[in-house]
Amino acid sequence: MTACSSHYSSIEDSRRSYGYSDMKIEVGIYSLFYLGSGTDTFEQVEKHWNYRALKLCNNGFKIIEKYSAPLYGKISIVINGIYTDIATNRPRINGIIQCNQ
Repeated sequence: MTACSSHYSSIEDSRRSYGYSDMKIEVGIYSLFYLGSGTDTFEQVEKHWNYRALKLCNNGFKIIEKYSAPLYGKISIVINGIYTDIATNRPRINGIIQCNQ
């Protein structure tokens, strides 16, 4: 990873606007979400998503459902003294996993 890429972290526990969020649906089944930063690649976000899934499921997991799509937005920056909107897209992955027994 480069210095500009995100680090594996929880959205709730960090002051960043990227990271993972998960929710236990029932015993051994989790909803898992990972949102990357504006500099992350889809591959980096998928690596973090899989890493979190393995942290939740020590014996491995089965993907029940997985969806990925960029989150589109914009940032305003100053170029030559003029505010300019720049389009952004941040990779994200949503899914449901079932832990192996």
